[in-house]
Amino acid sequence: MKSIIVHIGYTKAASSTLQAFFSACADVHHVDRGIAFKHLTSPNALTWDGSSAAAFFAEQARVAEASGSCMVVSHERLSGNPHSGHYDDTLIAQRIARILPDAQILICVREQLALIASVYKQYLRIGGTKTFQQYVLPTQDYRVPGFDHTKYEYHHLVEYYWQLFGPDRVHVCFVEDLREDPLSFFNEVANLLGTNLPEHYELNKVHNPAEPDESLAKLRWTNFFRTDPTSIRDPHFVQNQPTCETCPHFSSLQSTENPRPEDESRRIFSGYFIGSNKLLASMLNVDLAAKGYDVLP
Repeated sequence: MKSIIVHIGYTKAASSTLQAFFSACADVHHVDRGIAFKHLTSPNALTWDGSSAAAFFAEQARVAEASGSCMVVSHERLSGNPHSGHYDDTLIAQRIARILPDAQILICVREQLALIASVYKQYLRIGGTKTFQQYVLPTQDYRVPGFDHTKYEYHHLVEYYWQLFGPDRVHVCFVEDLREDPLSFFNEVANLLGTNLPEHYELNKVHNPAEPDESLAKLRWTNFFRTDPTSIRDPHFVQNQPTCETCPHFSSLQSTENPRPEDESRRIFSGYFIGSNKLLASMLNVDLAAKGYDVLP
């Protein structure tokens, strides 16, 4: 059969765009994301059913082989979840290596300061209530994992996958290349898949746009009054009370100070990723400075 490709993320690094591309390729068998997710990210390591996972992916491989297709497993969660500090990234890597030892690994990264800002916007979109600084610099009491900016020192995860699969089978692509030259970006991904760019493919389509900056303050405020269950937000004391029905009227009380997440990311983390970026640039023989990554003091 053709190659088996496992795309592991990162979150907010063009994952939806890549997944749309995989689905658009006629000779690519794109494994159901939800089922793959459950088999590879089961939270309890002691009860993880490796045999069931192996059987599922073996069947998917047979389906791909029967049609002469490349098999693609893609989920940004496979590099960990940013809202819980990517705490299980190495555990998931070990599971992938056990279940799909012959796979090619695709890691898509994005300049860290921009990615962290985008992750925070997603956090607000799904119900978060913390300020940017509270979110990216959480209280560390080690009882519950929180956001961990050190996980965006990308060279660590790349090195770990090198150890598991070998450097020749770990491929790193860059969101900045997608923006600068989408045709070349998708052609490189298609080459990895052993396929061709789909005819009339919409190269510049944005598949998961970020929340507009001007809506963030109101979004954070109203999240305090949301009643939908979520693991990232403790219940507010007025949730499920009549006050919740009036929460839109509280928007006028929100703070007028609304620093852009990108500016806050730069203020807090500027210069932090220089060492990691230099290592990654050397490992991959890539000019990260030309892509906008911080490599100079």
